[in-house]
Amino acid sequence: MDTTTNTLTKSGFAALAIGVALALSPMKADAATITGQIDISGTVSLNNSDFSAAGNADLNDPGIVLFALGDFDTFVNVGDLASLTDIDFTAPAQIWSVGGFTFTATAFSGFVDSAQKAFTAAGIISGNSFDDTEGTLTFTAQENDPAVTVSFSTTTVPVPLPAGGLLLLTALGGVAALRRKRKAA
Repeated sequence: MDTTTNTLTKSGFAALAIGVALALSPMKADAATITGQIDISGTVSLNNSDFSAAGNADLNDPGIVLFALGDFDTFVNVGDLASLTDIDFTAPAQIWSVGGFTFTATAFSGFVDSAQKAFTAAGIISGNSFDDTEGTLTFTAQENDPAVTVSFSTTTVPVPLPAGGLLLLTALGGVAALRRKRKAA
């Protein structure tokens, strides 16, 4: 066996080994993630709320959907009632649910507790047979006598191609390059 054939055989074996390892490794398909935005309005009791990292928001249930875009639009209509849950900023949990979707906060930041009330939450949007999807929620409160109106704008976070997918694409590129070398030789 000459050196060129031996080198090609070793390269082919390495590419095959990488391909088999990737095929056997668990990879989650992210094709069914939720995309879009939903805006919900409601009211909050400011006397019972403290917009700080150790505080809470006393929401008045229910809220109402103002806007739904993307996958939300298929299951939710403007005017639908959304279930709102009081928020304890020290124990992230579900904030809203509507049309089979739920937003569960995992972390809070950006607290504003002055004339304006606001915070941001990172979390997971789930429901309607979609994969759990990372999302952000922006909360703002505006005083409109006699009630305080709150707005929740929840947007999904784009999901990058998993690292395993990139490795698979790289391995497939290596196999294609190997085949071209063999044809040229």
